[in-house]
Amino acid sequence: MKNLLTLALIILPLLLFAQISEESRSMIKGVKNALILELPESDDRMVKKWWTGFMKDHSAKPKRVKGSDEVLSAGASISGIGAPDVYAKPDQVGSSVYMTVWFERGEDNFLSSAADADSYTEAEKFLMRFALYVMREKVKIELNEEEKEFKQLNNELAKLERDNASYHREIEQAQERIRRAEANIVTNLENQEKTKDDISNQQEVVDEVKRRLSEL
Repeated sequence: MKNLLTLALIILPLLLFAQISEESRSMIKGVKNALILELPESDDRMVKKWWTGFMKDHSAKPKRVKGSDEVLSAGASISGIGAPDVYAKPDQVGSSVYMTVWFERGEDNFLSSAADADSYTEAEKFLMRFALYVMREKVKIELNEEEKEFKQLNNELAKLERDNASYHREIEQAQERIRRAEANIVTNLENQEKTKDDISNQQEVVDEVKRRLSEL
């Protein structure tokens, strides 16, 4: 039961994210049967990049087909289908990418649900695995952005903490200057009193000298 629930939690978001349809679409070899994978909230440039990585996992390297917008992954290793030549073309429509994929098994033998239902089901599974691959890559990008934001926030916090420590040091230094100034005030007042006494004493000396001078 737990495994079924886990599987459902994986599949449900995937089904909401990606939809597959079957149509005849024009391509380099004419109008042929194709599977169309819808990838909402995606970018065709990134989908092209991810398709290359995905197909490399299936022993094939997509190459641009001369004279068309398609890429060909010759002799791809796909479970339940064999080693077809896989043509693919992503189209950006609004915020979604529609990935049109043709599976050619032998000369001019393009996979269809009518001709081979079992292999067609495997092709759907194959494209859903690609949709899952895209989801993973998008989550990786999201994770990278969130980690950058997390790092930035941590850096900001560290700066604020450094600033806070600096402010405390400034307060401590200011308080020390105040303590020294207060001590200096006390000393100054004491010195003023002493100097006043010295002045008074000196005044008496001056007066005595003046008296003596007047008696001469």
